[in-house]
Amino acid sequence: EMPNPYSKKNRKVRSVGFIDGRGGKSMSKPTKTETNSFVMLLKLVVEKYNLMASATAINFANLKQYAELKDQFLDFNTIRTCEGLVTCLQTHFESVDTISFDHNSIKTPQILLNVMKKMNIAGHYKALSFKDNIITDFSWVSILRGFSSLQELRCAGNPISNDANYRKQISKALPGLILLDDENTEKVSLSLPWPILPGAEQGDIRQLCSTFVSNYEETLRMNLDDIGKYYHTDAVLTISMSNFALQLPANALSSETKEALRLQQILFDYNHNLVKSSPASSKLTRIKKGPREIAEVLEQIHKQTRLKVSLETNIADHLAVSQPGFGSQTKLTKVDMLVLKIHGNLLVQIPSLQKSIYRCYDRVWTLTRSQTGDIAIFNDFLHLRMQEASPLWTPSMGDRILKLTKKYGLPESACHEILQLASNDIQCSLLVELVAITRLKPSTALNCLTLAENDIEKAEKLFQEKKALLGPEHYLGM
Repeated sequence: EMPNPYSKKNRKVRSVGFIDGRGGKSMSKPTKTETNSFVMLLKLVVEKYNLMASATAINFANLKQYAELKDQFLDFNTIRTCEGLVTCLQTHFESVDTISFDHNSIKTPQILLNVMKKMNIAGHYKALSFKDNIITDFSWVSILRGFSSLQELRCAGNPISNDANYRKQISKALPGLILLDDENTEKVSLSLPWPILPGAEQGDIRQLCSTFVSNYEETLRMNLDDIGKYYHTDAVLTISMSNFALQLPANALSSETKEALRLQQILFDYNHNLVKSSPASSKLTRIKKGPREIAEVLEQIHKQTRLKVSLETNIADHLAVSQPGFGSQTKLTKVDMLVLKIHGNLLVQIPSLQKSIYRCYDRVWTLTRSQTGDIAIFNDFLHLRMQEASPLWTPSMGDRILKLTKKYGLPESACHEILQLASNDIQCSLLVELVAITRLKPSTALNCLTLAENDIEKAEKLFQEKKALLGPEHYLGM
């Protein structure tokens, strides 16, 4: 079985039907006997109806449908139910990090999430689903900032999902979130990433993917005709670009300049998912799926110009591996998926000048299993761009320090310390902003940011409250 870096097992959550919402339950706290009774009944239901979708995923959707729970006090809008449920998770299902609470007439997850935080299990969960409930506001979302491992959230089918700013509000409140309703919250990076991304997998899974990428690139360089073997039979290649141009130096040969323009036009055509039927034809056709068509596209880019084109990737620093989470399966695959983000340089060699011009690329692969059981690329998204890295994400530490210094007016030593302390790009962005505003030393600012759960506004407020207690040793230049 293909390893799954997100939860180690298949995280499929079974779909069950809707239920009618019922209210009017007491808000009184349960006695110890009542809690123990409910916990044991819930454990029985999980085992009897096989609600463990995998070793780490449990399906608590529509719990009122089970006969054993019909006579129980079961209302997710009360402390009684939430404490019983969380006690059951804490006592009997410690390995679970993915939970579906779909179809439970939940008006707000606030009570449940607060109970999970109170019982110190909030940091354990990577994926939560509240689909098809009756949630109407966003007030509870801020609580999820305390769920430090959370990567995926599902709220589709609730009244709030009809709000025009639904995705924007949740993404802004939870900057570390990777998936919202099975769609990626991150845009493709227009600069090189932090060496270790939030939620990225290390160890055996990363090694497996590193080997796959290395073999792919070696085949691309040495034996392009065999590149199709890396793709699923239903694979799709998409090429996009932003602010991209292949302009050669003025002293390049005119024939080289023409070849560069021809290559640029080929890429522009693929950018619109349209290609010429043949080199001499003006007719455009839609790109087709499958290894053969994709191999033809890559051959046209890499071999059908007199300029040598290659892709270079520093796999150790610029490869991120993650898993899209539950609910991400299709009829074509029905297996676990891996998502790879690869960042590197597109090189175009200029023979007459004995040099190359560089452009950047961002590539996202969805890996699954082919019909033969081998790992294969199911979706290949290639984004080409100019080298315009942001101040936070530039290829070398020296460049990062220089650009942060210029943008925020901070000493080089402070910028260097910020980059050393920050565990990921999100935290770095927040930390440098807080240091610039408060002039605190990075270590003190990081403590402030941590206490504020990485909320910059709360961190500023906390600084103002504690400002009088801070000595000069906590500030820059002291």
